Amino acid sequence: MDDLQVRGISSFPGEKAASVRSEAQNILGDFQKILKRSVEEVDGLAKEIENTIHFIEDREKQAVTSLWFRNGLLDGGDGLAAALAAKLAVPVKPVPAAALDSLPEAERAILTPLAGLIP
Repeated sequence: MDDLQVRGISSFPGEKAASVRSEAQNILGDFQKILKRSVEEVDGLAKEIENTIHFIEDREKQAVTSLWFRNGLLDGGDGLAAALAAKLAVPVKPVPAAALDSLPEAERAILTPLAGLIP
């Protein structure tokens, strides 16, 4: 993080510049932790999918030729199918999740688990 460059930091008076630099480094550090955790979660998910594919192939004596993937996360996870596709040996085909965005909040809260979505 020593190479962190923040534009305009030199325009702040001495103590203020140090404070801004410290806050920027803290934010960058938090972002790097979140990014690392996300990568580890995708790696873990890919490993679990691989294990499941091997189990199915061993049990059914047939090769799994593709993975149909539906992302049940309401927030985020937009690039999850692409991230998994990069890690898996089989093609990943995204399946769209039910769109509940147009519903009122009360109805969405009731229907979210029924649609297989994770709040």
